[in-house]
Amino acid sequence: MTTWTKEKLENMPCADRRTLYNNAQRLNTPEAEKIIGLILEVDRFVGSDDNVNLDDPLIRRIYDIVVSSEGTAACIKATEEGWPALAGVDKLIRAELGNQYTALNSTTNKAGWLVSELMRSKGYKAAGKKKAMPEGCTARTAELWIRR
Repeated sequence: MTTWTKEKLENMPCADRRTLYNNAQRLNTPEAEKIIGLILEVDRFVGSDDNVNLDDPLIRRIYDIVVSSEGTAACIKATEEGWPALAGVDKLIRAELGNQYTALNSTTNKAGWLVSELMRSKGYKAAGKKKAMPEGCTARTAELWIRR
């Protein structure tokens, strides 16, 4: 039996970590739970949206924009103004990625997911409804957020 460490997990390709995570979930044993805990410490995205893969350079760039000080401030400002948080960074992402940021390749959905992770980490919770994005945004709708 393999002894898993953070270092071993960090050196695994993301797809292999996801497979290990999924297998551990199916086992549902105390040992599997320890593996899941280690995997989530190394890669907090592996247990989340199947489409989010931070090994993808495009998604990594979106992530960097969302979590930047400018991106974070824009998300919070949009929320305070009654818009979806994604509305704050949508134009920043588009300015950086151009036509690579589109619903056709699901990058708008992935950006929305990354924004949701950011907002939760900042003490917000989903308001339970989506709203149309402001004119000029690439994404069409996104989740509204409220302070916990």
